[in-house]
Amino acid sequence: MSPDLDQLVRSVITLIGVPAPTWLDADAPVLSDQRPTNAAFYLVGLIGGKDVGKSALVNALVGHDITARTSHGPGTEQVIAYAHESQAAALTDLLDREVPAQFTIVPHTIAHLRRQVLLDLPDVDSHWSDHFAVTRKMLRHMLFPIWVQSVEKYADRQPQELLAKVAAGNAPANFVFCLNKVDQVDRDGAIPELQQDYAARLQRVLSLTDPPRIWAIAAIYAERYDLPALRELLAQQKSEDAVRDSLAKAALRQKSSVLAWLDEQDLPARAARIARLQQEAEDTVHDRLGGPLLDGVLPKLLDEPLHRQAILDDCLARRVARWPIVNVLHAVFAGIGGLFRRNAEPVARLLGPITGESLVDPHLRAM
Repeated sequence: MSPDLDQLVRSVITLIGVPAPTWLDADAPVLSDQRPTNAAFYLVGLIGGKDVGKSALVNALVGHDITARTSHGPGTEQVIAYAHESQAAALTDLLDREVPAQFTIVPHTIAHLRRQVLLDLPDVDSHWSDHFAVTRKMLRHMLFPIWVQSVEKYADRQPQELLAKVAAGNAPANFVFCLNKVDQVDRDGAIPELQQDYAARLQRVLSLTDPPRIWAIAAIYAERYDLPALRELLAQQKSEDAVRDSLAKAALRQKSSVLAWLDEQDLPARAARIARLQQEAEDTVHDRLGGPLLDGVLPKLLDEPLHRQAILDDCLARRVARWPIVNVLHAVFAGIGGLFRRNAEPVARLLGPITGESLVDPHLRAM
């Protein structure tokens, strides 16, 4: 997310005291905007739960075994990266920084896949929290996630919750959705029905206008179902323009997420409530203080000798300054002024210098 958007969100959080959105967490699985658009490689990664067939699918896509298949135990425990040998050094720097000592790089020499790195990631529903943390960290750098679910587990909640968080910072158009092990239900039109149901679930999770495409595959049958077409799709390296376009879509998705979050906060309604509270407070102050001031303090203040003296002295001073001839009259009224001063001297000695506050304060304290 751009610094301006980040500052906007944090300002709103400070002003109204709402919790920060989860995609602002330091380890949130949201695509990082720190990735340079001209990076030497881009990441394609398989995400899924235990026993959905991720490792078997990686091997089927590559054409030979690069990662072990597991049907028991902890499952996939580290990042397996299938990358061109020319990218090994730069990829090692990235993985050392994000998941130190938790990765293996399997190099290849396929020239037309020089810029593509294929990752097999730890299971997102693993009981080992560090496995899940590895996947979350790598999702911050993975522009093209492949979501793999099996026919038994495609309705599981945890992968869908993770997908919703990832989609807050990456465009669903960059995702590939696979339904694995369809060979187990290959009868009476069950596969299209499962594809349709899974697509409808993803449409709701991602708030899409249309259901996404679901690739029906069986990783153990490399030449059946949609796997040949999927393999052909992933064997085509994306151009630099295509990668930049996908990054732009991801940035737009992040902005949309911010706007959606701001809409949820209903700032106009909050501002209207604050305005009403301010008006109610002003009305209360008026009722409780304005009335007593008008009814009690002001009449007493008007009868205050010091107040009258101050007004008289000010009027005479202004008149004398404007019409010097009135200076004669000023001498005539000096006696009257002296009378006021004698009456006010006891109070003046108590109050000290005569100011507006010194005239009003005694009456306010008496309320």
